[in-house]
Amino acid sequence: MTYKAKKFLIICLVLSVAPVLFAGFWQFYGHANPTLQKGNLLENSVYIQTSKFNDEVPKWYLTRVANFSCDATCQGQMYLLERLKLATGKNQQRLKTAMIALKPIHTKDTVVVSKEKMIQIRTYIKNDDILIIDPRGQIVMSYKGDVDPRKISADLKKLLKFSRLG
Repeated sequence: MTYKAKKFLIICLVLSVAPVLFAGFWQFYGHANPTLQKGNLLENSVYIQTSKFNDEVPKWYLTRVANFSCDATCQGQMYLLERLKLATGKNQQRLKTAMIALKPIHTKDTVVVSKEKMIQIRTYIKNDDILIIDPRGQIVMSYKGDVDPRKISADLKKLLKFSRLG
């Protein structure tokens, strides 16, 4: 074998092994979280009775979890949820904003749940305050109270785009 042939063979070998080495390095040391959603996707099924009347059309819910009262921070987040609903454009008829609480609160709409259900919700969502609930009543995603509204909006638009429910 000549020098040129050896050199060509080594270059081919290096070029064929380099992608495998790079992929291994990327896998172990440095790629970002590959998920596309911005919030916490809940894998466990937690259902909430959202519609008060059976003849009501099922809707997606943007909710805020509050136990007994709604302070200024809570009211600000409810205002934010209303704005997010408006930001969805033509899909805003498919959305409803509400408060999840143990007793009725003086807000536009309150979904009253039992103490056991509230404990179950708090167990699964940890310290998150904002929830997205599908038309069947299943909690789909949760967010911290200080989340960037653009993240909720992006996830909500994807959910509404691909969902045939509500």
